[in-house]
Amino acid sequence: MINKKMIAMSIVSAVLMSQTVNAESAALAEGKDKQKFEKIDKNKDGNISVDEYSLIGKKGKKPSAKKIKKKKKLFKKIDVNKDNKISSAEFTGYQIKMRAKKALKKKNKGK
Repeated sequence: MINKKMIAMSIVSAVLMSQTVNAESAALAEGKDKQKFEKIDKNKDGNISVDEYSLIGKKGKKPSAKKIKKKKKLFKKIDVNKDNKISSAEFTGYQIKMRAKKALKKKNKGK
């Protein structure tokens, strides 16, 4: 016979495991965000300029004028304090926001 204490302990264990997995996933994602940021920050000044951001292309190829225009528009969205540069915090904040949006979309699609 399963008692209430065993059920409660199982629930608590499951919640703690879920939190641990979520924390590990967040840390892993933040590490990837940092690597991505450092790759874009070509002059290594700790910020991404509009030129650095808009010239992100696939494997060294320069993006089309249309894509550069789109990236400049997105740059303005990410540059929260409007100082014409993206800090690591702004970049990570935007990445977190996009992951949350994607997760929510996925969750709603499953309903």
